[in-house]
Amino acid sequence: MKIKESIGREIIALIVTVMAVMFFLSLLMIKRIEYTYQNYVYDTKTDLLNSSIHSVESELEKIENTTYRILTDSDVQREISLWLEAEERLQELGDKPGTSKERLENQKQKADSMRQLIQKVDPVITADQSLVTGFFISPDGYRYNGYGGGALQIPLSLQEEIEKRAKEQDGDLVYLVCWQKNGVLQMGYPGQREENAQTRLVLARTMREKKSLTLAHGGTLILVLDPARLSNGYTTASHKMLIEDPEQGVIFTTLLQAEEQDFLAWEHNPENIKDSRY
Repeated sequence: MKIKESIGREIIALIVTVMAVMFFLSLLMIKRIEYTYQNYVYDTKTDLLNSSIHSVESELEKIENTTYRILTDSDVQREISLWLEAEERLQELGDKPGTSKERLENQKQKADSMRQLIQKVDPVITADQSLVTGFFISPDGYRYNGYGGGALQIPLSLQEEIEKRAKEQDGDLVYLVCWQKNGVLQMGYPGQREENAQTRLVLARTMREKKSLTLAHGGTLILVLDPARLSNGYTTASHKMLIEDPEQGVIFTTLLQAEEQDFLAWEHNPENIKDSRY
């Protein structure tokens, strides 16, 4: 009888041991599957993020290349040279008596040259859905509106700041973060974005005259981009976008306010790098 009880206890102990081992093996398998799945989700979202970033960068690069092609276009260069020649002649004529007809002709030449130049800019604006409008600032500081430019006001102080920064880049494209509200564009500063203001990215590039390698200042091309339109092809209800500037903080996002706050809190915690929420 004792032998049977001993065998029974051994069998029960063996069953319990096997069940315990199976239980722990199951836990290990579940953890392994969970870890593998988290890695899969992380890698998938990383690939999606990299793809979206590459797509946005490609769009911006395309616009950047377009601005370069516009300003180096032979027809545009010719018009700028004509504008500069007319302006130089007007400076020579001054208010000399008997020169009113020639002054008028040169003033007309300047206006015609700017009109021809804007006609080169307009197709670029209408062809790219992310662009709101464009402008060209002549060397003497007058602004000529491209397509949609009449509906957007740029304060003179902002215009001068854009020109200044573009000139500092000496032909390279410069990006400025701005806000638009009630049809007025204003510089974006940390913590000063007004409610319901829309983010705008201003792209500006100065032009140099190539004729005879004078490299004379030929004006500034300005394009205004809407990040919301740019993100349309890369965001969904579950895949959203946030653009953060090191100095100005969040400059554009499709996240709700609560989601944005939650994301920023998560972002600055390195332990959350593989958090499945983002």
